[in-house]
Order: sequence, then structure tokens, then C-alpha cells
Amino acid sequence: MLNRIIQLLLITVLMSWSHFAVAANGLTHHPSPYLAMHADDPVDWLTWNENVLQQARQQNKLIFVSIGYFACHWCHVMQRESYQNGDIAEILNEHFISVKIDRELRPELDRRLIDFVVSVRGSAGWPLNVFLTPDGYPVTGFTYLPAETFSSVLLQLQQQWLTRRAEVSQAAQNFHLASLAEADDLYAIEAAQVDKNRLAQGFISQAMAVADELQGGFGDTSKFPQHPQLSSLLELVGSGVSVPDEVAEFIHLTLTEMAGRHLIDHLYGGFFRYTTDPDWQTPHYEKMLYDNAQMVLLYFQAAQQWPGRGYGEIAEATLNFILENMSHPRGGFVSSLSAVDVNNREGGRYLWHPHELAKKLSKEDYAYISELWQLNARDEAVLLQALSGPHARGNIDRNSRIKAQLLLVDKTRMP
Repeated sequence: MLNRIIQLLLITVLMSWSHFAVAANGLTHHPSPYLAMHADDPVDWLTWNENVLQQARQQNKLIFVSIGYFACHWCHVMQRESYQNGDIAEILNEHFISVKIDRELRPELDRRLIDFVVSVRGSAGWPLNVFLTPDGYPVTGFTYLPAETFSSVLLQLQQQWLTRRAEVSQAAQNFHLASLAEADDLYAIEAAQVDKNRLAQGFISQAMAVADELQGGFGDTSKFPQHPQLSSLLELVGSGVSVPDEVAEFIHLTLTEMAGRHLIDHLYGGFFRYTTDPDWQTPHYEKMLYDNAQMVLLYFQAAQQWPGRGYGEIAEATLNFILENMSHPRGGFVSSLSAVDVNNREGGRYLWHPHELAKKLSKEDYAYISELWQLNARDEAVLLQALSGPHARGNIDRNSRIKAQLLLVDKTRMP
């Protein structure tokens, strides 16, 4: 009898636990990998729908909207540090209506809130975190914050909402209306009023003001492949508009550096999202479909403008990478490849320790590569350098054979 009672108690506990696990938040079993990975967070996440605003109005709470995507490195970091933090989850659950959005499923919401954060911060990205009033007007927003700072922001916002609710709501609404009016003024400018040559010269001037004419690309910190800007400059070079010679030189430099340094994966192919330094040496290892697709168009465009410089080969290789590594077995394409490998190591599939290379290659080939890449003094994992194309050194035929050997690796290294 006692055993029977114990069994019934255990079943009851297990059923209760199972119900809790399934109902942990509104993201359980979601088809989006990004949303599903937040299903076990202690945060009471909701997905965006018409009930969110209704619930916020009924409870008179600010709405916390967090937007990201599965391959986003800092999205994973913020999840580990903040959204899986019990103390932070308690604050969010008690004082806010928390909504998690996959930017690849709701691009219209992402664009609206990106524009808002850019307008108040000057820049934006992911994870994108924005607070809305119960009427849906953005109050403030930011990208990644460390857990301690994020917790402090939550408490400050909650205090402001408690003590200055009407003022905060009105300010958010006024800012939104002012933004709409400004947008209307911009759209009111008719094409006939625009001096195209003056517009082109203004664009060239602004682009070259932030151009890195020593290392290529724009800016002097992290480097993104700014394909729309580069494509526009390329179009102007071939359009008959008066373009300074240094613009073409800058485009050549940028295209060569992007394909010759470490913005590109020299083994598997494809371009990384960006580099964290100005000289294209340290990539952020996620690969985006839209980046690579636009890079294909950019390099084909450059090949048409300047045949014989190898730009067409880079475009074709990138297109092959997309077809081989980003096409889905059931049709279509995946939107991104994660920065972490199967062991959750950042860049793990792209970094090689010298002793790994020594195992994969013959003694003679490893000695050749070791001297070519100066590996003898290295005791840490390294990125493979160019074996072909811009900046490739050594014997090209031998390099091709070595590349083919390195491609015969276990599946933990595949993109």
C-alpha cells in the first residue's frame, strides 16, 4: 500500500513537472530555432500578436521586445548572461510584458524598431531590445548590454513608468508622430527637384570621408562588407559621372582585401559577417545568406567593369559556396550559418591548431605550410591563410592539393 502511494505521488510530481516544462513560456516547440532556443528561459516570453498590446493595457506594463536571430553571437551571449538569469527573469516577469521576435520571421517589426534605435542611438544591431508603451510607441532601445547593466536599466525604467507614466507615454507618442512627419517631408521631395550629379557628388564625398584608403572598407574599427555602398560607387565609376581616380583605387583595394584577408573563409568559401578589427584579420564567424548573395552580385559587377582581375572567379566561388552549403534539402536556402560549431566553440570549425594541420598533411606539406604561414612559433589555433586568389603565396598547384586534403575532414568542421 505504501509503495502504491509513493508511486502515485511520483506520477503526480512528474506530471506536474512535465506540465511546467511544456508551459514554461510561449516559445516551447516553436518552429523557429531562434525562438525555440529561448523556450527554457525563466522569462515568460510571448510571441508578437494582437494579444500583447491588450495584455499590456490590462496590466498597465511596458512591453519589452527582444529581437534577434539564431546565428547572432551576441544574442546567445545575452541569453546566457541575462535571459537565463533568475533574478533578471523575475524583474521581467513581474514588471514587463516580454516578447521575443525572430527578425527573419517578422522583418517589418525588426525594421521599424531598428529605425527607432538608430534615431535615438545613432546605430543599431542585434540583439535589438526595445521598450514600448502599452499603446505600442517605442520609449527607448539598445543592443547588447551586460547582465548587471541590463538589470539596472530594467529597474530604472520600471521606476520611471511608476512615477512618470503619463509623461513617458506622451513623450513616446510625440517622438513617433515627429518621426512620421519627418518621413513625409522626405518623401515629398520629387525626383525632378533632385540634381542627380550633385547627389552623386555628395554621395561620393560622404563615402570617401569614411573610406579606409590604406586597408579598404569603411571606418576604422570593425569592418563590414558594405556591399550597397560599394556597388553604388562601382555604378558611378562606369556611369560617365565625374569620379575622382582615388574612388576606383579604393574599390579595387577593398575588393582585394575582403577576398584576400579573413573576411572570407579560405577553405570552405563564403564571406563572414564582418571582422572585429579594421584590417580584416579577425572575423565574426557567422555567415549570412544575404551578405553572400550580395557579395556575388558585387564581384560580378566588378568583373564586368574590370575584366581579368579575378573578381568573376571570386563571385563564382561564393555562388558555389551558397549552393553547396546554404541550400536546404527540402528546398530554398537557410538564412545563416552559426558562428559556433557543434561543440559550441566560437569559430571552432574554422580555427586550426598547428598540430591538427600536422596530422592532416604529409610531413613535407606541413613543413611547407608552416614556413609559408610562419606556424613554428604559434601555439594557438589559427585561421587558414589564402591558398588561392588575392594574397595567396607559394606554389599555387601545391596549395590547391593541400586545400583538397584539408577539405577531407570530419563533419564537426563542415559549415
